[in-house]
Amino acid sequence: TASSVQAAITVVGSEQSSVSNEIYYVGSGVAATATGGNVTPGLPTGTAVNDILICVVESRDNVVSSMTGWTLLNGANSGTGHRASLFWRRATGGDTTTVTHTAGGGISARILAFRGVHTTTAFDVANSFTVSASDDTVEAAAITTVTANTMLVFTQHIADNYSGVGTPTGSTPW
Repeated sequence: TASSVQAAITVVGSEQSSVSNEIYYVGSGVAATATGGNVTPGLPTGTAVNDILICVVESRDNVVSSMTGWTLLNGANSGTGHRASLFWRRATGGDTTTVTHTAGGGISARILAFRGVHTTTAFDVANSFTVSASDDTVEAAAITTVTANTMLVFTQHIADNYSGVGTPTGSTPW
C-alpha cells in the first residue's frame, strides 16, 4: 500500500541584502539511500555560509531519525509504513550531514539549499504536515504567510516505488 506525507513551510525573504530581497534556490545535493542505518546526503554544490539548508528524510518504518546540529521542523508517520521528517540549519561551512537512523527499514535523504533568507528569522509561520495512509494523493493544509516576500516550499514524501509526481497548479518545480 502506498502512503504519502506532504509538508509546506514558508521561508522569510532577506531584509539584510543590499543586492536583492529575493530568496533563491541554490540547488540540491546528492541523495543518500540505504536499506537501513545511517545515511549521509551531500551538500548542494555552491552552498555558502548563511544559506538555509533543508534536509528531506523518508524512511520505510516508524523510527524517528536525528541529525546532530540540525533542528527538526516536523515529522509525521502514516502508521508503521513510513516516516517523513524535515530538518534545517543555517550553513556554517563545517556542516555535518549524517542522518542517524537506527532501524532496518529503507531510508532516503536529500539536502536543499536556499540563499537570501532572513538572517534572524528564517521561517515565517509554522509548517504543516498532511498524512495520507492509504494513497499517493497530494494534499496540504492551508498556510498563510505573515511577512511580505516569503517563499513557500512544498515537499512530498512517498513510501512506495512511485514513478512520478505531478506539479501542483501554479508552481514551478526545480
